[in-house]
Amino acid sequence: MSIPVIREMYRQIERRSYELLKGAERFAENQRLITNSQAQGLANVINCEEKNINTVLVAYVQHQGNKSTSHEAAFWKELKRELDGLRKQAQEIQQELTVEPPGSKAAKEQLALIHLLLARDYVQHLVAHNGYRRAIMGGR
Repeated sequence: MSIPVIREMYRQIERRSYELLKGAERFAENQRLITNSQAQGLANVINCEEKNINTVLVAYVQHQGNKSTSHEAAFWKELKRELDGLRKQAQEIQQELTVEPPGSKAAKEQLALIHLLLARDYVQHLVAHNGYRRAIMGGR
């Protein structure tokens, strides 16, 4: 991708940041808290992934859900659904960029990157809100 396309991609994601914040807050308010180490682990995994959200969803989120208690498993299952749901926004951003030929390998890679960047923004807000609730509200 060219530098102007990358810049526009980041602008489009930034325009959605407030919506992602509100979505993460709603999600966190409807879930039981996860531990700080789980939240930081999620943030670390998503920030270290370079190309594909599916690696995060399958290798980390699904794995966490499989080894967790029942309320934690519900959190991870719902989080996977939330992050999967960001694909629609990623597709909308990609359509606005209209650079890569539809269906091409480059277009698929671009979509995966946009989806990952949206998920990073969402998770950043989610981790912050989880920490806020844990510190200020006593974990309720």
